[in-house]
Amino acid sequence: MPGALTIAGSDPTGGAGLQADLATFAEFGVEGSCAVTAVTVQTRRELIAVHPLPPELVAAQIEAALAGGGVRAWKTGMLATAAIVREVAAIVRRRPSIPLVVDPVLAAGAGGALLEDDAIEPLVRGLIPRATVVTPNTVEAERLTGVAVRDPTGAARAAKALCRMGALVAVVTGGHLETAEIVDVVCREDQVHTLRGPRLRAADLHGTGCRFSAAIAAGLAVGDAPEEAIRRAKGHVAAVLRRRSHAREVRMESNAENAPRGILFLCVANSARSQMAEGLARAMAPPGVEIYSAGSAPATVHPVAVEVMREIGIDISGHRSKSIDEIPKERIGTVVTLCAEEVCPIFPGDVRRLHWPLEDPAAVGGGPDEVRAAFRRVRDRIREKLASFDFGGR
Repeated sequence: MPGALTIAGSDPTGGAGLQADLATFAEFGVEGSCAVTAVTVQTRRELIAVHPLPPELVAAQIEAALAGGGVRAWKTGMLATAAIVREVAAIVRRRPSIPLVVDPVLAAGAGGALLEDDAIEPLVRGLIPRATVVTPNTVEAERLTGVAVRDPTGAARAAKALCRMGALVAVVTGGHLETAEIVDVVCREDQVHTLRGPRLRAADLHGTGCRFSAAIAAGLAVGDAPEEAIRRAKGHVAAVLRRRSHAREVRMESNAENAPRGILFLCVANSARSQMAEGLARAMAPPGVEIYSAGSAPATVHPVAVEVMREIGIDISGHRSKSIDEIPKERIGTVVTLCAEEVCPIFPGDVRRLHWPLEDPAAVGGGPDEVRAAFRRVRDRIREKLASFDFGGR
């Protein structure tokens, strides 16, 4: 049986990381092995802690997994630190004949960094040039290439940039794009094509990027060409999402008929982050979910928040800043706080609580262009989080 090796972090839920990779290998009939880069403490909704392993221990695991000679493809996922990236790159460099899938995991779907900032450069210089396939989402592609990715055209430019960095094939996954269907952009030697599929907005998206890259690695391990491995991997992830979507619909119908479903986005002034979150969530939530925003010291809606939301077709010009006291507490099932350095407001009651530590764009210094860039950064980060948000659960 051909083998595949995943070099990635551990997820206690089993939904992402090396656990998802190994499950995917098994589904493709490939014998899986693993090297743990970091131990995470996370749920499907929150990243709590990350504990990277020493680079030499990661290297020893990889060498042990390779010793049997059965590894026909390998993939990288969460690498956590620059030292681990360099160690892995050095091992990959010594074994150029094994196809490599690089999944450049930068952050958890629930929020929180999974790769240190100083690890970007060794990732770009040491691993991407040796990748048979590199699989960033749009946010990761922007960070790695500096190319703005707001639509499939931008994704194509980023994919070409990744190929120019040395990757044989680049696929920029389109789950975060505001398109009616999922559009993944694939590039090889400056030739671009797209893979399209239905968008399942209500599905649990935790770990889908891991499963996609693992499925590609499994395909390469059994001898598929990169493009065929990518096509099969997309079909595999779609099947996973359909199963999850169906299970969630059944669970919601049976258990959540009378549960409060309102979602409250909460910060101090209710002028920027929580207002943009309210506007985005109203556009992305399924029918029947009530969306609110409020603050502990409400001010006025920031005009640049209105401006950058209008850029993506969402009008919040009619919003006003609201006090927590105005919110019907009995209708709230989830509270999301969006403060960074400030003291976050407290919402009473038995609710699901999430915290997204986002910078305050209104506090950014500089001229109008710098301020708009800060608001766009926060807007896009909120949109990224909402793309994998469970709008229905407690």
